[in-house]
Amino acid sequence: VHCRRRYREPSFAAAEVSACGQGKEVGLVNYSTTLTPPLGIDPSRSPEGSFCPLNRPASQVESDYVNTRPVGSLFDPLDDMYAALGKFNLRMAVSGYVKGKCAFVTSVGVYVRDSYDFVGNQSLGYWNSRTKYAGRNFLKGDKVTNESFREHASKTGRGADFLVYSDIKITTLQIAEKVVLSP
Repeated sequence: VHCRRRYREPSFAAAEVSACGQGKEVGLVNYSTTLTPPLGIDPSRSPEGSFCPLNRPASQVESDYVNTRPVGSLFDPLDDMYAALGKFNLRMAVSGYVKGKCAFVTSVGVYVRDSYDFVGNQSLGYWNSRTKYAGRNFLKGDKVTNESFREHASKTGRGADFLVYSDIKITTLQIAEKVVLSP
């Protein structure tokens, strides 16, 4: 059984799926209503078996995430994390098994996905390679933008767009969450 991106909300706290009417909160998902069909599973085929193993690299789990939350803004303090990632997404995937007309979620995985693409008109701050300064103070460095990065990449043959994934933080649930599959 393969789960697909079927249900995503802008906030983890707002995500709702069924826990057979129990309304329990598990990790970042509030299980309180019926998802139709949850986890991309077709209940009419009565699938059996496991879905979405989380012991794979995040780049392979990417097609199975069920929720995402953007993190970061231009007003965040310029610290190591902001300098490395800027704005990024936290993504969540679930793993478990299907038996009859129910899916049982046994673990939740959360990871970071960040896209390094230098398209559009975006300021990357002010940089000074001599002093190793990177920040917002225009008196301390030269302005760097997506355009200046593309020019540098074109001249040097170094630099490109790419995706970055963190390791997956997996939380195993003590009690599997039962999700009724509705047609």
